[in-house]
Amino acid sequence: MDIKLQRLTFGEDGVFGILTGVGIPTIASTLEHAFPVTEGSLTRYEPKVAAGVYTCLRHAPNRLPYETWELQNVPEFQGQPVTGILIHVGNFNRNSDGCILVGRNIMPNPDAPAENMVTSSQNTFNKLMDLTRNLDSFILTIE
Repeated sequence: MDIKLQRLTFGEDGVFGILTGVGIPTIASTLEHAFPVTEGSLTRYEPKVAAGVYTCLRHAPNRLPYETWELQNVPEFQGQPVTGILIHVGNFNRNSDGCILVGRNIMPNPDAPAENMVTSSQNTFNKLMDLTRNLDSFILTIE
C-alpha cells in the first residue's frame, strides 16, 4: 500500500495536511509540530520530517502504550539526527515533537480559537490501523 501526505498549511500552530491512499480520497487529516525557522526578520514554520519517500514499519508499544507506525531513515533536521518519528494519536501541535498526528478534520480549537487542531484523533487512528492491519510496512510519500 502506498500512502501520500500532502502538506497544506504551515503555521505557528502546526503543519496541517491530508493523508490519502490509492482509491481512498481521504484517510485522515494530519498535524505535525511546527518548528520556527528565522531568516532575517521573517519567521516561517516547518515540520521535522523533510518531504520525501519513507518506509513505515509497524512499531510495537514502547514510549506509547499502543502499536503505531514508525518512519525509517528520516534525514537530519537542523543539524540533528531524527529518529522515533511515529504516526500516532494527538490533537494539538504540543502533542507532537515531530511525529505525524492523525484526525478526522482540521478546525479551530474551541478553547483557543487562534489555534487549529485535528479532531477525532483516536477514532481516525483506529481506522488507519484497521486499514493497514494486514501490513508490516507501507510507503509514505510526503509532499
